[in-house]
Amino acid sequence: MERSGQQLFCFLPFSGFNEMICSFPQNHSTAFRPFPYHLTATETSIRIGLYKPIPHSQEEIMETDPNRTAEYNAADKAKQALHHLVPGMRIIKTAIAVFLCLTLDFLRATPYPIQSSVAAVICLQPDIRSSRVIAGNRVIGTFAAGIYSYLFMLLFVEKFRIDPAGYLFYCLVAAGIIPLILIVLMLKRPGSVIITSVVFLIICLTKGQEDTLIYAIDRVIDTLLGITFALLVNWFPLLNRHRSDTTENNPE
Repeated sequence: MERSGQQLFCFLPFSGFNEMICSFPQNHSTAFRPFPYHLTATETSIRIGLYKPIPHSQEEIMETDPNRTAEYNAADKAKQALHHLVPGMRIIKTAIAVFLCLTLDFLRATPYPIQSSVAAVICLQPDIRSSRVIAGNRVIGTFAAGIYSYLFMLLFVEKFRIDPAGYLFYCLVAAGIIPLILIVLMLKRPGSVIITSVVFLIICLTKGQEDTLIYAIDRVIDTLLGITFALLVNWFPLLNRHRSDTTENNPE
């Protein structure tokens, strides 16, 4: 303790106490300097607490101040919510590929614009290298589905005269997808199972009065157009600038 004029200084250059009591006369203007902080008071007595240095990191603040902890938690939740609203480049490229497919289908006046768009969504990958490999598998699967669908329709619709809008035909389609998948697996193209099944279902379930062969060829062409647009969009250099802070933490 040290007295200087009308002020009394209390120097605490150590951290051995959690807190201490200092009492002084009422008529003194007292300046306390608990190291390394400064505190001024005029009370008869004051309780001085020796605290840790002011925390700066988020972890230190969360340990010392519950109110600040709640603020940080709310800020983190808001940031995560906004993070999921930022589209990644793969999402943008998918939308562009679908737009191109629909535009071409509109110009072609095709009555079934869904086929190429579905193929583009399925085949578009995070980068051009993976798209090339998958596109090759999907092309093989598309041709396999087209041939299989034509033979399937030729057998049950044209030969056995089964109504393609009837329940029996729906049951046959459900059963017919099993050998198709087995054929794709025998060709060692497991990555083509999805697109092959989609092509088969669309050909069998959406055929109207068109010729079976022409209809199957048209749907195969639609699928190939979707695959082509997916490759084209992935190849375009300006669309390959991925951003890190987007929804694409997991590319798949």
